[in-house]
Amino acid sequence: MGGTVATRCEEIKTPKSVNTHATGVTEYDGETADKLVDFMYPIYYNREPLSPLEKQKAIHSFRLISTNQAEEFYRLKQEDPDNVTCASPMDFFGNRFYKRFLEIHPTCQPLFGKSTLKQGTLLFRMMTLVVSDLEQPDEEKFKKTFEAIAHSHNRIGVRSAECK
Repeated sequence: MGGTVATRCEEIKTPKSVNTHATGVTEYDGETADKLVDFMYPIYYNREPLSPLEKQKAIHSFRLISTNQAEEFYRLKQEDPDNVTCASPMDFFGNRFYKRFLEIHPTCQPLFGKSTLKQGTLLFRMMTLVVSDLEQPDEEKFKKTFEAIAHSHNRIGVRSAECK
């Protein structure tokens, strides 16, 4: 990825063809679509597979959160109980994730209403699937689940390029 916005824009070619379906969505060849996604994603997005050590760390961190053993959460809660009001590390994780997400993408706020608590719970369920797949890959189950998530996101206006 890399380069300035102008350089990154120049790399994106014109569409290969235009979809004539009712959606009016423009279709791109695979290379151009990947460049568009790279352009739209934040700089910290990475397409590289996780190393074995990164997988191990992700699994370990997730287990600490999911089993209420995340010491950092309890330290923060003890030091600043007025600002750390979540009951569990899982709730804290979801709350922090969506707070940061909405700071980066404030136009998405209407999708969540007044609270992101329910969405945080759903996120945690998806994280459980992802971590489980790191330990024991099940490509078909993983694909079907994320296709269903993509469809539900599309129903509320999130486009596939944003979920790739």
